[in-house]
This record gives sequence, C-alpha cells and structure tokens, in this order.
Amino acid sequence: MSVSCVVTGGSWCMQGLFLSNGAQVLSDDRTTIEFGSDAAIDTVATFTEMYEDGVLTNEDFTSQYEAFAQGKTAIHVNSSAVQGAFMMGAEAGGWTLDAHTLPAFGDQAVVPTNSGSFLAMFATDPAKQAAAWELMQFMTSPRAYEIISTQIGYLPLRSSMADEGGPLYDWVEANPLVKPNLEQLDALEPWVSYPGDSYAQVDQVLATAIEDAVFYGADPAATMTEAAERAQGLIE
Repeated sequence: MSVSCVVTGGSWCMQGLFLSNGAQVLSDDRTTIEFGSDAAIDTVATFTEMYEDGVLTNEDFTSQYEAFAQGKTAIHVNSSAVQGAFMMGAEAGGWTLDAHTLPAFGDQAVVPTNSGSFLAMFATDPAKQAAAWELMQFMTSPRAYEIISTQIGYLPLRSSMADEGGPLYDWVEANPLVKPNLEQLDALEPWVSYPGDSYAQVDQVLATAIEDAVFYGADPAATMTEAAERAQGLIE
C-alpha cells in the first residue's frame, strides 16, 4: 500500500491521521506545536512498522499516485480529487477500483481533514469585489458541483446535493465510489495552519521528520520530539 500522507506534500491528510489517533499538530490556542506528543509519535510509529513489515511503499507523492493509477499497488490513501484519474486507470488496466473511508486506528473515530481547496477574495476595488463574489456564488452552486463532482469525483460542497431529489443523487447512485467520502463529511475537520511567517518551514520540518522515522531508520520518538522543538522555535 501507499499513503500520500506520510511523504512531503501530504501534510493535509497527515493531520487527519494524527487526529484519528488522538493527536494534534497544534494546540487549540495556536501557541504550542503538538506533533511531538505520545499520540503523534505512536501515529508515525504505526507507519514505521508497516514499512518495516514490507506493507508500505517508499515513493514520493507523484510516484505513489502514478503507481496506483497503473494498478501497481493495492491500496492508496489520497484525496478524492484524484478519483476520476483512478477510475480511468482501472478501466484502461482492467482492474477493479473500490473506495473506503479513511482507515481507523483500532476503535477510534476517524477524523478526516479537507485538502485545502477554497476560494479567496483579495480585491479591494468594489467592482472587482462584486465580480469575484458573483464567481464565488456560481462556483459553490449546485450547477458548478454537478460539473466538479461528476468530472473529477470531488465531493460536493453540501451533502444535500446528493440526497434524493438533489442534483447529484442519480450520479451518486450510479457511482457508489463517492459514498464513503460523503459518509465522512460530518466528521470532517479543517486543515490547521501554523501561526507566524514560517508556515512552510514548519510544514517541511514535520514532513522530513515523518519520512526519516518511517522510511530511513530514525527513532520515531526522538525524531518527532526534536522536530516539535524546532518547529516551536519557528512559531515563537
């Protein structure tokens, strides 16, 4: 199997894995880095064991995606935004594609995170603001999500669109691969950003620590603790 969350570029879903195992990357008051906690270390150690047992592949983000689309790996954890490509890969390669909710840690509740898709308005000119708002209204409308969801497999903004009588009901019934993600919408948590001007550095410190612990023999406890200490210095 391959898990995009444990390599550089997958921090958005790694946060979901941490949350699903009772860990956080940042305290609720946004002052303390918490990916050095026991729960966070245990989360990373779980994937270290998978790699040592020969279950987890060591590939970068793009290679994981391409390998699964070609049917070379059996399980892949990634955003539903890539589901359309995998459907085409399965059809071309003659293999069967299935979808499931985010895997759980024992009997703990799964807490998925969103992958950061959003619309932002930066215009200060009133005319440009009005135009941007008009675009936002369309891009979050049922018609726009008919196109977005049916073409790439991405989740609708509102689950009611997939309810009986909604614009996506017939499509969802004909494409059950999207249903596991619809089931998770109520448990979805936002992707947490780090305070200060060093967000990218903190994200890279975490990604490097995870990769070192999972794939390159570094001790998960020591590595994650050190990374948390370094990251704490970057946000203060």
